[in-house]
Amino acid sequence: MRRLLLAACAVHMAIGGTSFEQALLDDMLPAPGARCSAEGSMPSAPFEHTSTFTFPGSDPKSEWHPPYVSLEKRVFLAEMEHLDSNSNRTWRLRVGSGGNPYSFVGAFGEAMPPQAHDQAPWIDEVWQMVAVDTSKNKAETPYFIHQAGTYQREAVLREKPFYSPNVASHCSKEDRSCSFVSWGQQAHVPTEYTSPMLYYTRYQDCGNGVVEATWMMYNMGTSGGVSSDTPSYLNVPWGGVRTSNLRDAVVEVGGKTNVLSPLAKWGDKAGQVIRDLDSFDGYTAFAQALPRSSKAVALPSGLALKKAGSCRESAGHTSSNGRLTLRMPLARTGVVKTGTTDSFTLTNPAGEQMIVGGVLHWAWGGTALFFFPENQDSASAVAQCNAWKNGDVLTVGLAPGSGKPEEDNLGLAFVHGSESAGIYEGDITGRIPASSAVCA
Repeated sequence: MRRLLLAACAVHMAIGGTSFEQALLDDMLPAPGARCSAEGSMPSAPFEHTSTFTFPGSDPKSEWHPPYVSLEKRVFLAEMEHLDSNSNRTWRLRVGSGGNPYSFVGAFGEAMPPQAHDQAPWIDEVWQMVAVDTSKNKAETPYFIHQAGTYQREAVLREKPFYSPNVASHCSKEDRSCSFVSWGQQAHVPTEYTSPMLYYTRYQDCGNGVVEATWMMYNMGTSGGVSSDTPSYLNVPWGGVRTSNLRDAVVEVGGKTNVLSPLAKWGDKAGQVIRDLDSFDGYTAFAQALPRSSKAVALPSGLALKKAGSCRESAGHTSSNGRLTLRMPLARTGVVKTGTTDSFTLTNPAGEQMIVGGVLHWAWGGTALFFFPENQDSASAVAQCNAWKNGDVLTVGLAPGSGKPEEDNLGLAFVHGSESAGIYEGDITGRIPASSAVCA
């Protein structure tokens, strides 16, 4: 208790004009990149930078899953905002108590998923560091230390989520940066494990829509022996994007550009997107909707799409998938739970056509088609679906090419590497690499 009281008093002390918290953070974190520091070359485009530790209320652009909106005030720690003369380079970053980004709003809208993950609002679908001790991580006893916090699988956590507690935080208007250190938590509870991980992060406004994010882990556990903790699998950072705002991904692997369009859901085509940083050629970029050509989609064998009721929005699936999902009743047919991420057209015998952006379930229970209309306006998409008559048999055809011209796409990119080492494809052998998020 004495040490806790001393620490509580110490955070209010200043050492030579430097707060105790700033000293703790500056002592551990490396210097910012030379091209991003306040002393470096300033960007030519005028901009304003602000930061605050006062919760400003939920941003309507984020459109969080309604049951969890009231929890945002609990997870919030700080906000940084960059207002640029070029509105496409304006951004707002919100950081949770774990020191991890939980909201990033650019000209394209909110980058984070809507937080419809059951029992995990702002705990899983965020950008965060994760440390796993693979020698202890078993199906029955998982060992995952989240920067963000603990899953709500215990009754006591349902109403009051436990987000990783912050140890120190500091923002500097002069340096245009905010730094944090937080105590990461075992994500799966109940657990027999403790957590020895401190997660350090710093976010620096470099101007021109660029944020330099520095990520560092510190293992304060014991070394050697059966009780030691040795995380050997590290996500730096773990994360994803809201596919209704950033549909596509671009990665460079072995000098070859790969466009993932649309970006797969978690667990689908996992080999495409879950790779070590050093297997990429320096960046991962997300875009609103890159141009893409149409390709044929085959209706699963033995399946007939015969409309047998009114179409409606499946609100739960819309929230969980981050894109409008419609449910259309079918005359009983074969059960096909799989879907497709490819676009196509559905046409009735009268030639009335709808463009479909993908299918969640071709025939759930053999009686319902769940699909993503290309038109993301709920009322008009439902009306278009209900223009088909009950009894209409729908056929699958080619969709017109979709997307925007490349020059019209807004995007978000992560550049991986360590500027000081001159390495941008992932420095996995030395210091945990810095990662710069670029909004353009």
